[in-house]
Amino acid sequence: MMRLTILISCLLASASAFTKPQLSGVRNIQSSAVNNRNRIVVSSSNEKEAALGEKMNGYTVKQRLREEVESPFRKVRLAFFGFSAFSALTALYFSALVAIKANIGGYADVPPLDEALVQVAINSGGALGFGLLAAREIKVGQGNLERIAKGGLLARLVVEPAAEEASKRTLKDYRRTSRVIIAAGGAEYIRSLSMSLCSDQLADENTLPAALAGVDVMIVPVLLDE
Repeated sequence: MMRLTILISCLLASASAFTKPQLSGVRNIQSSAVNNRNRIVVSSSNEKEAALGEKMNGYTVKQRLREEVESPFRKVRLAFFGFSAFSALTALYFSALVAIKANIGGYADVPPLDEALVQVAINSGGALGFGLLAAREIKVGQGNLERIAKGGLLARLVVEPAAEEASKRTLKDYRRTSRVIIAAGGAEYIRSLSMSLCSDQLADENTLPAALAGVDVMIVPVLLDE
């Protein structure tokens, strides 16, 4: 009897050695690590969005990056024209000194006055021309930034779809997949626009919505108060 009891206890001990270990602690550690990683990713993305949204001289970093993407060689042209204008101004300074010396006379290493005046005219034209080109690049870049900023303001507008039970969305959601046409005007203009879009329905099936969707065009009517 004693031997049977010892044998049963040994079997129970060996069976407990093969039971599945408890992994609740490991699972809790893994879940907390995953949650911390998600928090870090979300916080880093929020910091990036905040950094891109910071304004510098009236425009955000995102708007400036978009302007650089649209005109990638603008800064190269601006640097070239600016450096050329500076070089022409430097040459104009020295050529003007040479022209003054030629006019005064008495200097052996000075070219004739007419040649000195030609050099002055060439350097003056180069400085003026390259300066105007550099100013034009700055003006065009500023105009592009203003256009991009206005587009960002339009992208925040909330529009209501014509379909029933459709939630309101921003114009930015439509611009990602379609070319948005904003038809702004008074009540008479909106009425005539709506009638023209539904004119095919009087004679036959209205195919205009399907045709507009086929070319990824979205028309957004905006009623302007008089």
